[in-house]
Amino acid sequence: MLREDDRLFTNVQVNYENEPAELDNVIVNKFGVFIIEVKNYNCSLVGNEDDYEWVKYHTTDAGDTCSKIVKNPIKQVKRQVFLLAKFLEYYGSVRVWIEGYALLLQGNSPVISEYVLSSIQDINKAIHTPNRNRLTQRDIEEITKLLS
Repeated sequence: MLREDDRLFTNVQVNYENEPAELDNVIVNKFGVFIIEVKNYNCSLVGNEDDYEWVKYHTTDAGDTCSKIVKNPIKQVKRQVFLLAKFLEYYGSVRVWIEGYALLLQGNSPVISEYVLSSIQDINKAIHTPNRNRLTQRDIEEITKLLS
């Protein structure tokens, strides 16, 4: 799905004003900067887009149902977008719009949202659709230096 000019960075650590974040995947290309937070929840999820936390329910082989609180990946990626934008601006003087998405590998999102991806086609469309975020080669090189 990645194209020749796409640059993929994994497990990127950023810190802005003592607010650390680890970004699962950052893709930089001429169409912009994209964060994709990957979640592989093999269970049922309950929550709303604006909830701070979601609940995941799992049924054991014995038929018991267990629940666990998890961070809402949509809220998580929105925070990551903010921190990465500030990080790039502060350390590289690069002002760029960043798109962020949560990729739920099991396709079990409890919400329909522009921030949720569930297929390779969704990822391809998100990172290869021309829009107002076009980057120059100089911007791409500067961002690459900061993320490497």
